[in-house]
Amino acid sequence: MLATHRTKDGNKMLVAEMTDEHLLNTIHLVLDSALRTKGSGDPASAMSDFQASMYGIERVDSKKAGELVRAAVERLYPYLSELFLRQFTITDEDYATKVDKAHEKLVSLLGRHESLAPKPMIPAFSEPPEVNF
Repeated sequence: MLATHRTKDGNKMLVAEMTDEHLLNTIHLVLDSALRTKGSGDPASAMSDFQASMYGIERVDSKKAGELVRAAVERLYPYLSELFLRQFTITDEDYATKVDKAHEKLVSLLGRHESLAPKPMIPAFSEPPEVNF
């Protein structure tokens, strides 16, 4: 893809120049971080406010968590597009498994795996359409 990626040591490269392993690791890193952020905005999460404070984990409200997760998903677009381009050439079983796990994480993060568009309701019995000549 045309987007650039900044490595942990500050170097820039095109997302298209990343190795399969680097690409998948980056996707997993962002997804894992976004899932933690989503959980930190969930009042029903397993960690209590006391535990979060004790371990220095910043809690955010659900609105802020949603904004942060949205930004993370938008940041992933060039990486996911590149992965989509390569998906048909990744034959290594380990990489294929990592691709499947990334998909599972994204579905979990967004809470869906299909379009948000409403499905048309087709009544079982309906009047035939009126035809005007």
